Amino acid sequence: TKGKVVFLCDTFTNYHRPEVGQATVGILEALGYEVLSPNRPCCGRTMISTGLLEDAKAYALRNVELLYPYVQAGIKVVGIEPSCVLTFRDDYLELLPDYDKAIAVADSTLLLEEFLLELRDSGEIENRFNKLNYNFLFFPHCHQKALLGSGPSLDTLRLVTSEPIGELDSGCCGMAGSFGHE
Repeated sequence: TKGKVVFLCDTFTNYHRPEVGQATVGILEALGYEVLSPNRPCCGRTMISTGLLEDAKAYALRNVELLYPYVQAGIKVVGIEPSCVLTFRDDYLELLPDYDKAIAVADSTLLLEEFLLELRDSGEIENRFNKLNYNFLFFPHCHQKALLGSGPSLDTLRLVTSEPIGELDSGCCGMAGSFGHE
């Protein structure tokens, strides 16, 4: 194998769309990585959204302590749900200020598309994907759009198509996160 990667399986993927998580693991394995998926608690995003900050802080601490040994060993943490990944990278730094382990985990946590682009930039996956003759219209995740932008997602789609890629110029889907689900 090329190494190991931790798959950050989010709650929605785990319970509602496991086939998306399985496909993600399949991609990572096809690229030569051993995929690890440690049993861990929710990222706490819904707690943050509903003001349960002490509970979210406890979850953040548990996740950081669980993932830090992997990160310390040079293993990247890769997720597919922007809100969960960005909770690790943004909210945890607010919940656990000046905590070196939280900073290290945040710095090593990536969206799948960011991880794939790192591999592309290092020359590890050049020409690994068949080019599809599809036109894509990309609807960016609002949390991702606000904190990261849609560039990595669009660049990753360009790995699999030579056709133009459109992006919906819109705001949020209107689901309102956990509030909308409730």
